[in-house]
Amino acid sequence: GSLDEETGIKMYGEGSVTDLENFQGSNHQNLGLTCASCHMPTMTNENGEQYTSHDASGSPLENDAALEYCLTCHKNQGVESKEAMVEFVLSKQEDVAERQLTVRADLEQLKAAIVSAMEDGAVDDATLDEARMAWSKGRWYLRYTYGHEGENVGKKAAHNYDQMMNVLAQGHEIVTQGIDLLG
Repeated sequence: GSLDEETGIKMYGEGSVTDLENFQGSNHQNLGLTCASCHMPTMTNENGEQYTSHDASGSPLENDAALEYCLTCHKNQGVESKEAMVEFVLSKQEDVAERQLTVRADLEQLKAAIVSAMEDGAVDDATLDEARMAWSKGRWYLRYTYGHEGENVGKKAAHNYDQMMNVLAQGHEIVTQGIDLLG
C-alpha cells in the first residue's frame, strides 16, 4: 500500500476490490445465481425471440427482465411487483449506505485524533502506530463494501447484504477502538 505523508498511515486496498469476492457465500450465490443471472438477464426482442442481454454494466433495478427474474424468488418474501422489488433493494442499499457513512465519519474522527496526537506528542509511538493501523484496517473494510466502482455508497447491497453489514460493523469496531486509544 501507499503511505499518507501527513499522518504516516499506510493505505491498504488501493487496487480494485472485486465485486465477485463480495458475492462469495451470499444468499444469491448459494441459490446458484451468478453475476450474469442479474446483470445479463434473458430478454425478448420485438420478434418474440429470446436472447441474453450483454449490457452487464447496467443496474438490474433499471431492467424489467432482471426485475422479473428477481421476483421468481422474492415473491416468496412478499415482494409482489417490479416496483416493490426496486423498493426492497433500495431499502437494503440505504442500510448499507448508512453504515458506510458511519464508518467514513469514524475514519475522519480517527484521522483527526491521529493528527492531534502527533502535534501534541501526548501518545507514545507504539500507540500511535496502533491507531494508524486501526485507521488502515477500517478504511479497507469500508472500501471492500464499495466494490470495484469506488465510493458508490450502498449500491452493492444486493451482492451480499449480510456480509456487507457484518464487514462494516467490524470496521466500525476497529476504528472506534483506535479512537479510544487516543481518547
